[in-house]
Amino acid sequence: MLENGAVLPRFLKNCRSARISHLAAGIRPSAAISWIPGRRPCREGERVNQFALEIVLFVCSVTGVLIGVLGLPGNFVPVAAALVAVLWGNGTDFTWMWFVIFLLVAASGEVLEQITGAVGARKSGASRAGMLGAVLGGLLGGIAGTVILPVIGSFVGVFLGCFTLTFVFEYVFARRSVGESTRSGFGAVAGKAAAIAYKFVAGFVLLILMAWRFWGV
Repeated sequence: MLENGAVLPRFLKNCRSARISHLAAGIRPSAAISWIPGRRPCREGERVNQFALEIVLFVCSVTGVLIGVLGLPGNFVPVAAALVAVLWGNGTDFTWMWFVIFLLVAASGEVLEQITGAVGARKSGASRAGMLGAVLGGLLGGIAGTVILPVIGSFVGVFLGCFTLTFVFEYVFARRSVGESTRSGFGAVAGKAAAIAYKFVAGFVLLILMAWRFWGV
């Protein structure tokens, strides 16, 4: 019993001696304490895993933003990455507030893309039918282009579909002339181009925010 009771004082004495020797060598107490037997080692592996997760999320977000330039909802990839960072991150880089901010920025780009084609057509003199054609044309053209030729087809399909359906709806349903329908179609394309430019800027802002939250860049 005495022998077991003597273990603790002897252990504390060894710890104190180790701490003094490490302080004399210029090592911080937090580092020296990792030498105590039975103490959990520093979480270097966890920091490495966290950094690897951040790299993967950032690379996926960059890819999503580039896809968004083609008219696809790529800005929601950084939103999904923010959600992963909230759920499986370190709990400090990303919070639910930052997730909501990312969601609102990405959603604003998608909403703007759907209405700018119609607004552009309207400013070019299009009727309600032409504005509806601009919205449907951009959506259906992007889907059809992606099916036919991914990436390049998506980009071409968005503009081609926007122009074509605006022209057809103006000419068939609004009884406009060929010249008026063509002008409305080009106005819809200009509006769609402005929306895609905004989406790219919004995606770039999301990437900057993500890099800042992850690494303080």
